[in-house]
Amino acid sequence: MCGIKKAILLILILAACSRAEFNADLYRIMALDAEGRMDFNASARFNMIIYKNTGEKTYGEKWIESLIRAQQYDRAIVETKRLLKIDNSRLLIRYLIIAYFGKNDLKNALSNAAKLAKSSKIPEDYILTADIYMTSGNHKDALAYYKRAYSITHDSLSIDKIVLILSEHMNDYKEAAAYMETHLMIYGSEDYLLSRLASVYAKSGNIKGVVSSYKRIYKSRPDAALGQRIIELSLIQDDYKSLMEWLEETHFNNEILLELYKHEQLYKKGSLLALRLYKKDGDVTHLAVYAMLQYEAGDQSDPKLIQETISTLEKVIAQNSSHIHLNYLGYLLIDHSIDVKRGVELVKLAVQEEPNNIFYNDSLAWGYYRLGEYGKAYDLMNKFKDMIKSDPAIFAHYKLIEESYINSQKANR
Repeated sequence: MCGIKKAILLILILAACSRAEFNADLYRIMALDAEGRMDFNASARFNMIIYKNTGEKTYGEKWIESLIRAQQYDRAIVETKRLLKIDNSRLLIRYLIIAYFGKNDLKNALSNAAKLAKSSKIPEDYILTADIYMTSGNHKDALAYYKRAYSITHDSLSIDKIVLILSEHMNDYKEAAAYMETHLMIYGSEDYLLSRLASVYAKSGNIKGVVSSYKRIYKSRPDAALGQRIIELSLIQDDYKSLMEWLEETHFNNEILLELYKHEQLYKKGSLLALRLYKKDGDVTHLAVYAMLQYEAGDQSDPKLIQETISTLEKVIAQNSSHIHLNYLGYLLIDHSIDVKRGVELVKLAVQEEPNNIFYNDSLAWGYYRLGEYGKAYDLMNKFKDMIKSDPAIFAHYKLIEESYINSQKANR
């Protein structure tokens, strides 16, 4: 019902206009209303009427624009050519090109676009020409025009298209990355450009480049999935140093950072981080790691350090008797001859959980050795004879145990 009333009102208004002087303002309002309703056929008619009654250049251009938006490409071409005879407007030439492009007449679109770009030397005209070349599949000429536009504007859109052509259509990943890295260094980073750069590096197999791009994206937009991807790719590359630096800066995953400290034998840093984590969450696992790493980082012959480590681990196993903690505490009791028998019992519990763990079995064999049970120690170590030489400390234990066993056999003859 509202639509009928509106149509009647429009008829009455137009009828009134036909009996009076031409009312340009009224048609401007109707043209704007039609555009707002996305009725470009109607807006084309109203703009045409305004132009033909007033001769105002702007409404001639609006008329052609509306025809193009209404996809009346053939009529747009005809009317644009007429208007160009009156005014060789750059905007009208662009509309002519767009109309040809719209009806997929790439030959005429390119011909006119190249002429316009050559005469105007305006970035927008270079980009229009490049877009048409891209559509026609001529990536080489499209690249040349995008580069011309970029040399003037240094805008993100042009650099993105340059890099896209180089990487996706020409497989020139090196130049693509160089272009993008230079742009980012001079003009600053944007997430979608960094994503494009990461894609270029990924296609060329440059994982280090991918990680670098992801880190820059994460800095402006922290994201858990992206952070996890950074960790995974860094670990694949064995790039522990850069990963540790990034984790120290972002605090994204302190558990991974702690593992890296242990792996890289950065025991002091590891012990301090473990202590901070324990104070934060009260998890005795972190307390155990703190004690063990503090011991590894310190003077292992210092009675005070030894006792502090043992006391802390005793506290830990009272709450969490993990085989890791049991073995470590047991070995300390054995190696420092503090309570070898209890140490052996603790290590046995660890071995029960992981019977094939060579380190736990070495601890147990060392306990037997300290108790003078050389036969037990030797038999146990021989089960892992093929693996013994892989660790210098275990091999040293084995040689001592072997020597003592042989000597005890000789003494019993």
